[in-house]
Amino acid sequence: MQALVLDTINQCLWRGGQRVTLTIKCFDLLRCLVERRPNLVTKRQILDAVWVNTRVEEGQVKQFVAELRRVLGDDAGNPALIENVRGRGYRFAGRIELMQQAVDHPPAAAHGRAAATDGKPAVFGYDQPMQRLHHCLARVREGSVGLAMIEGRRGMGKTTLVETFIQQVGVSSEVIVLSALCRQAADLDQPLMPLLDAVERHLVRERDAPALALLHRHAPAWSAMLRRRMEGDAQADQGVDGGWAQTLALGRELGRWLEALAAQRPVILWLDDVHHADADTLGLLRYVMSQPRPGPLLLVLTSTPLEHVGSARVKRDLACVLAEARALTEIALSGLDVPAVEDWLAALWPTHHAHAARWLQEISASPGEPAESASLVILCRSLPQLQAMAQLEGLRDFYLDLEDIRGYADAVTWLRENCPDRRVFLATPRIQKSNEQGFFKLIERAEPHGVLI
Repeated sequence: MQALVLDTINQCLWRGGQRVTLTIKCFDLLRCLVERRPNLVTKRQILDAVWVNTRVEEGQVKQFVAELRRVLGDDAGNPALIENVRGRGYRFAGRIELMQQAVDHPPAAAHGRAAATDGKPAVFGYDQPMQRLHHCLARVREGSVGLAMIEGRRGMGKTTLVETFIQQVGVSSEVIVLSALCRQAADLDQPLMPLLDAVERHLVRERDAPALALLHRHAPAWSAMLRRRMEGDAQADQGVDGGWAQTLALGRELGRWLEALAAQRPVILWLDDVHHADADTLGLLRYVMSQPRPGPLLLVLTSTPLEHVGSARVKRDLACVLAEARALTEIALSGLDVPAVEDWLAALWPTHHAHAARWLQEISASPGEPAESASLVILCRSLPQLQAMAQLEGLRDFYLDLEDIRGYADAVTWLRENCPDRRVFLATPRIQKSNEQGFFKLIERAEPHGVLI
């Protein structure tokens, strides 16, 4: 088996000098097992370390272990890396190097979701947005405060862009990264939960004792809330409910803590899907951005395009946050162009690219009938993705899974009018939600070639 290196600085795994693509949860799970080797790690310990303050069933652990074994090539029947102690937990028994210090030249990636450029992970087709993010950070390092607002429809790669940017920066002694996901509906009932999650994720995951000491000193209310959460106090997950005065006081505390952190190292605060954030979280961000001395701080927000945000309150509050930014960088992601898609396919299958090209030729040679040996089917999450992929030669079948079901008819109509020789199927992730009455009527009106359920 090739040598394994778990890179906690760049948050990735290397195998034989090649980067192995892992989801965030699989990486967290692997790190949890490796850092506790050769000891047994119970399922409860895994849940507490990987799914911090997230209600997850123990059965989920088994699923992620199976996925991790698949990526590592570890046979569950005769495991060489991850041992299962029936009814108790798991133990990492293989050989792996733990990289916990920054290096000048990390091993280059061969292929995967993010390719490598000069030894750093990259995102296909998004070189310019990536350069703009690095330019924002360079300005912040000089002691200023910056805000990067990244907008794009679902599936455009907003999260991947920021994750790769953070990997390129390197979560090391040079930069502190606080990140959290704003969850729809849940955060509206639990004010400030995204920021609490970001603080707790960093302190627990990175075991940053100096940052925790600064939190006790400069933000005692945040420290108390965090302590209650870690002790399992159910009331702690209800956020705060003291009105704007308490939110303002918490904002002052968070600002002082961020200022103290930034005095030691630049800070990146990233909130994903900020269009789901509660009013208190957005109000607190506005307060922090308005302060004269919280830098060097880079606030990164990812959101669906503001014109598509359904809540007038969120639109207003986000506009206020942007207005407070003294250095604002707005990045709009609209999807990949054809050359970027071709590069991505070539990198995804570096050793099978010739086979993929032959498949495409076979499909092109007989457009009336599907190829007997193989076919390539494209799943699109938005109309711009469909329009970009339809420009590639040799593709016949397209599947659509759109966030807004009202867009199916427009997408099917566009493909029929512009590519009459192509077929489109609706790949719905469910039958019908309670708030989607008339779902089947929309499918019928769209008149696709078929529906995949």
